Amino acid sequence: MKHKFKTNLLIRDKRLDWMQKRGIKVDWKKLSDSDFEEHLRDKIVEEATEVSLERKQDGLVEEIGDVFEVIEYLMKMKDISHEEVKKAQDKKRNELGNFDDRVYTMNVEIDSNNEEIEYYFKNSHKYPEIKKRQCVRGIIRNGDKIMLLKRNKNGEEYYVFPGGGIEKGETKEQTLRREIFEEIGAEITNIKLLADKQSEAYYTCDVISIRKPTGDEYKNMKPNNTYEIVEKKISELVDLKLYPEGIVKTFLDIK
Repeated sequence: MKHKFKTNLLIRDKRLDWMQKRGIKVDWKKLSDSDFEEHLRDKIVEEATEVSLERKQDGLVEEIGDVFEVIEYLMKMKDISHEEVKKAQDKKRNELGNFDDRVYTMNVEIDSNNEEIEYYFKNSHKYPEIKKRQCVRGIIRNGDKIMLLKRNKNGEEYYVFPGGGIEKGETKEQTLRREIFEEIGAEITNIKLLADKQSEAYYTCDVISIRKPTGDEYKNMKPNNTYEIVEKKISELVDLKLYPEGIVKTFLDIK
């Protein structure tokens, strides 16, 4: 019984002889110039992928050599000299620098009227746009005190107002009620908008009742990322490491 496997692969000349001597029947053809060029381009991607996966030093040297070999063939096909490549390298280094500082970007934020934004839109397959999900947070009054989350993240202690991201199909008020119930177990009333920003909206509200929180974060806290529910007098807010500071000032100004 014989088994046939699809390959669709550009291989080295002696590899064909190696396979045939081992009883492997190879269905092959000699590529035209145009096809050879296209498959060389594919081969560069294949070999570069193997470089990225190789972790052993000797294997890495071999894989890098394979990349160079394929590039040499493509240069020959396109009549590109080493001098031309070196000149292009030097030009880019002079204009954009090199990789000595090991700069790695996670994301970029650009105003919609900045002409550079077109580059990212045209290359969205490489740079997908991050759609911001607006959050809502509550300044929750419980009598003469404000309910807060006292967070401890990797040893840093700070305070925030309870709340979270709007889920699909929810209104802002529905999200506020759900998040506050999940995080601190409170049912709320008298909801009034304090500030509506691009990324977050803040509301004042009053507590009706409190029970044990139901949210996953509360039930599954990690040692390096915890929170506790605290209550502070309004006069104490200005002395806390409470984020965002601007909202605290807005709240106190209208109080």
